[in-house]
Amino acid sequence: MSHMANQTLAERLSQSRTNVGLSQQALAKVSGVSQQTISSLESGKIQSSKGLLALAEACKVDITWLVSGKGEGLTLDAHVEHRRPQGLIANAQEVIRGVVQADILVKVAHDQLQAALAVLEKTNHPLIPQIGEALFIVRMASATLSADAGRSS
Repeated sequence: MSHMANQTLAERLSQSRTNVGLSQQALAKVSGVSQQTISSLESGKIQSSKGLLALAEACKVDITWLVSGKGEGLTLDAHVEHRRPQGLIANAQEVIRGVVQADILVKVAHDQLQAALAVLEKTNHPLIPQIGEALFIVRMASATLSADAGRSS
C-alpha cells in the first residue's frame, strides 16, 4: 500500500475499500458512516468526515495513512490477518478447502500404501516395516485432518 502514499484521500479510501472486498454500501454498514458520505469522500467532493476513523478501521488501514498518505498503511490487525480482498469468510473457505484437499490426498496415499503393503507381504519383502511405518504416519495425518475439519465446521 505504500505506493498509494502519493494518492489523494479519495483514491486511498476507494482502494482500501476494494482491498477488503467491500462495496460502498457494505462499508457503510460495517463502519456506520453513510454510503452518501463514503461516495462523497471517494469522489473527492469532500475532504474530511468525522467518520474517517471508523472507515479506516473497517478498511483495516491506519487513520494517519488514510488521511495524509504518510506511514505504513495497513494496521497491525491487517498484517496479522494476511487479509485478501474477499475478506474473512473467503479466508475461512480457503482454509477449509485446503483441509478437504489434504484429507483427500491423505486417503489416496493411505490406499496406495495399503495396496503396496499387501503386495510386499506376499513376497516377504524387506521394505514391509518401512511401508508399515509410512502407513501409520498417514493414518495419524488422517486423524489430525479429521479433527481439524471437525473444529472448522
